[in-house]
Amino acid sequence: MSLPDCFDCKYGGLEHPCRTASGGYDFAKAGAAIVAHGRSYRDDDDADEVASPSPVDNPSDWISDCQYELIEDHPALIMPLIVAAIDACETPSDAAFVAAGLIENALVKHGAALIGDLERLAALSPKVPYILSGVWSQSGGVKASVWERLGKAIGAHGRMSDDAREARDGSPVTVLSEVAATALMRDRIGPAAVEAGIIAAA
Repeated sequence: MSLPDCFDCKYGGLEHPCRTASGGYDFAKAGAAIVAHGRSYRDDDDADEVASPSPVDNPSDWISDCQYELIEDHPALIMPLIVAAIDACETPSDAAFVAAGLIENALVKHGAALIGDLERLAALSPKVPYILSGVWSQSGGVKASVWERLGKAIGAHGRMSDDAREARDGSPVTVLSEVAATALMRDRIGPAAVEAGIIAAA
């Protein structure tokens, strides 16, 4: 299986921080880096205030190019990365970043190929529909058939917000409190995703 070989690794001597010691893709490290990268944009005192990250301050910056190349050219790696990133989420803000970045961009590019596994993943834990509720269609960038199935996968589960840009299936909308959403973040879906055959064992 081919792995991302981003510009900074290929030409800038970054030496593939996404790889395991044995040369495979380190999904857990990459998922954690996505979440850490999202946190770098949030001020510690006010999550709504955008900080100005710098490469020195943010050792997770490598994940941006890696994630982009993976979505563009390595679709077989997307679902394991989504699972790892969901497992790395510890706060509702983490979940929002993963939804609006990795998952949303992956659905725009590969929605038809991913939606079946996302539906199955959503049935494993209410954490997944909560995170999926943070995906917007990017002005119709997600195919209508995929968008409809996403709405059904979220269903009546607790959501991030009642924003009309979220996928819906007509179920009543329940917005989770910060406390309830944070409690959901404790769930780890990786083992269940392996057992369900959605991703391979590491």
